[in-house]
Amino acid sequence: MHGEFFDETFLMSIATLGAFAIHEFPEAVGVMFFYRIGEYFMDLATDQSREQIMEAVDLRPQMVNLISSENNVTEIPVEDAKVGDYLLIRPGRPYTARRHRSQGRLPD
Repeated sequence: MHGEFFDETFLMSIATLGAFAIHEFPEAVGVMFFYRIGEYFMDLATDQSREQIMEAVDLRPQMVNLISSENNVTEIPVEDAKVGDYLLIRPGRPYTARRHRSQGRLPD
C-alpha cells in the first residue's frame, strides 16, 4: 500500500465524511451509493475480461497433423511435435508455433 495513500477508497471516504460534517446527508449517501455502483460495474467488466482471455487461451490446438516420410498424416499431441517435423496446416484451423514457418517446415 506504499505510495497509494490517496487512492479512490480514501478519497470517497473523505468526501462522505465531509458531506456528513456539513450535514448534507443525501450527498453522503449519494457518494457512497454511486461509488458502490461503479465498483460493481468495474468488477463485472473485470470478470468478463478474465473469462474472454481464458476462452482465447483455450483456442490453442491440442493436436497437430504430422506428415511422415511416407506422406502419411498422423494426428499427434502438440507436445510431441519436434523442430524439423512437417506439419499439415488446414485452412480455418487454429495454429500456434513459437517459430516461423519456412517453406512449410519449422526451422531448426
